[in-house]
Amino acid sequence: MSNQEGGNDQGKWLHHVDGSSNSTQGEQGLVLRDPEGIKFEVAVKLNFIVTNNEVEYEAVIARMNLAMQLGAKDVVAHTNSQLVAQQFGRTYEVKETSMFRYLQKVRDLQLAFENFELHQVPRKENERADALSKFASATSGIKSRKITLLVSEHPKKRDFHIIKSLEMLWKTNVSCYLTFRHLMTNGKP
Repeated sequence: MSNQEGGNDQGKWLHHVDGSSNSTQGEQGLVLRDPEGIKFEVAVKLNFIVTNNEVEYEAVIARMNLAMQLGAKDVVAHTNSQLVAQQFGRTYEVKETSMFRYLQKVRDLQLAFENFELHQVPRKENERADALSKFASATSGIKSRKITLLVSEHPKKRDFHIIKSLEMLWKTNVSCYLTFRHLMTNGKP
């Protein structure tokens, strides 16, 4: 259906969602990939009490809204929530009023697309969305703002040696000047 790094052959927008909750809030991880392979990744913190099933629906709805804003017409959604996927596919009966409202919202949003599919996938195939959900959970106490994540490819100890060498050169230069009243050039007095 799609390749991992690039786009996909059928012009479909692929999205993966995951959610989790605790006693005070919910978290979501959302990954959307357009037909050319460009990824949109979002970590969302829900500052309200929500159940695990509700947060999974919230994640699907959030991703559907983003897909609509980006002009997607053909969307294949993936969730590791068996309940959400099976209720959407009419395999599971909806018993709770809150779940019925969420399902109805998904069905209403579905009308905005030429094609919308929602499939359950194993947790292993949803790791990226799960990681974003955990990232949102780890931001407890942080208000909404941009956070920059820096990834270092090399240990900083290499930079330390350079800094230490420059520090030694500076100290040696000052010591030389104080002793001989002469500045070093190229490491020589």
